[in-house]
Amino acid sequence: MGRSHARAMLVEAAWAAAKAPGPLHAFFVRIRARRGHQIAAVAVARKLTVLCWHLLTKGEDYLWARPALVANKTRAMQLQDFKPDIRNRKAAGVDQPMPTTLRRCATARY
Repeated sequence: MGRSHARAMLVEAAWAAAKAPGPLHAFFVRIRARRGHQIAAVAVARKLTVLCWHLLTKGEDYLWARPALVANKTRAMQLQDFKPDIRNRKAAGVDQPMPTTLRRCATARY
């Protein structure tokens, strides 16, 4: 039930979660052994939906998040927030080019 586009995205996310190590993968394997892989993917999609609902309504972090991935994402988000504006540099009369690290951050796509 529900919108077909949302359902399709949830099932795609479920397939990705089923391939990654963690509790959702273990749940997928248990259900797949009893009911088949397609039913297991829909079960993981439902579990993922309920999980997202609880995380959003309670404002909590995901308990099983891998710390290295969270640290990388946090760093990428910090770099994304720090985008020097090249137009303001030219308007201010700054003639020297930006350092390469800032140039990479300003042009990177996340």
